[in-house]
Amino acid sequence: MYAFPKSLRLFANTRLTLFFTITGTAPVLVLYLAYTVLAGAFMLKTGGTCASDSVVVDVSVSPPPPASPYPPPSEYAEVGSANYWEMASAVALGVAMISMSCTSFAAVYYMEHTMETKQSECAAYPTDEEVEARELKVAAKSVAYKRVTRWNNLPVVDRVLLAGAVTLMTSACHMAGNFGSDCFSTFTVTCTVELVDVVKTLGWVAIGCFVFGVVLFNLYQRGAKKRTRSVMESKSRDAENTQTAETPK
Repeated sequence: MYAFPKSLRLFANTRLTLFFTITGTAPVLVLYLAYTVLAGAFMLKTGGTCASDSVVVDVSVSPPPPASPYPPPSEYAEVGSANYWEMASAVALGVAMISMSCTSFAAVYYMEHTMETKQSECAAYPTDEEVEARELKVAAKSVAYKRVTRWNNLPVVDRVLLAGAVTLMTSACHMAGNFGSDCFSTFTVTCTVELVDVVKTLGWVAIGCFVFGVVLFNLYQRGAKKRTRSVMESKSRDAENTQTAETPK
């Protein structure tokens, strides 16, 4: 519900073909995906210890769990080589982060630089009427949404929904962030685990609070969008009535 920036309007006006769009975004395969895939592969080579490795099962009480189809983490790395794989994984993640940051800043810089240094060429592109109409509609809808979602303009039910959603989601984040070890078990990417083995009792409480908070927030947004549509329809009817009244008979 925000207006399109000038760079996006210019991109829409150029109407690039699919081939040039794919070619321009192809470096993502190397700068983003390649380094993150390498980091994940190096993490698999580090091995690690799983919580299930130290569990002693009493066969007389319960049958032993089925054998894992994957080898234990210790077999992935030779003795003394785990540190090298960890270092390689950290380096790959660092390079990926630097690549993402540099390319993002470079893209924004060159778009703004082109808009400033080639204003005449950019102005020569015809205005996309669909984009302009969409921009005006989004701007009007944003103003209406801000008006109906002011705290003083909210009904009592929506205030309760919004306050409950914020309280529940904030509590869930604090529980998971401050009491992470009490909410979730520690494991590595080479461990074969089930969801019930990772999430503890407090973790289920945090997840339940977050999910219930999201449900309440969706209900709040549904009401806000409904009131926004009512405001937009009222404005549209007023504009049509004004135009009809000004039309000479």
